[in-house]
Amino acid sequence: MEGVFGKWDWVANGVMFGFYHLHQPWGILSNIVFGWIVAFSAKRFHSNWFPIILHSCKVYSHVSNPGLVLGWREPLLRNRYVAIYESEFTK
Repeated sequence: MEGVFGKWDWVANGVMFGFYHLHQPWGILSNIVFGWIVAFSAKRFHSNWFPIILHSCKVYSHVSNPGLVLGWREPLLRNRYVAIYESEFTK
C-alpha cells in the first residue's frame, strides 16, 4: 500500500475497510472513520495488536456511530433497506 499511496496509505486502507462492509450501507461512513483509526495506529506503532483489540471489542460502535450515542435504535438508512427486504422477501 505504501508503494502506491505513499504516506497516505492509511487513508486508502480506511476507505477500503469502509467499502468492504457494503452489506451494511448505513455504517459505511463510520466504518471508514474506524478504518482510518485502525490503519493509522497500525502504521504509527508498527504493530497490529492495537487494531486487533479495537476490532475485537467493537469499541468503534460507541465512538463513531452517533446513532448509538444518541439512543437511536437504528439509523434512518437501515430502516429503508430493512423495509425493502421485508416487502420483497417475506411475502
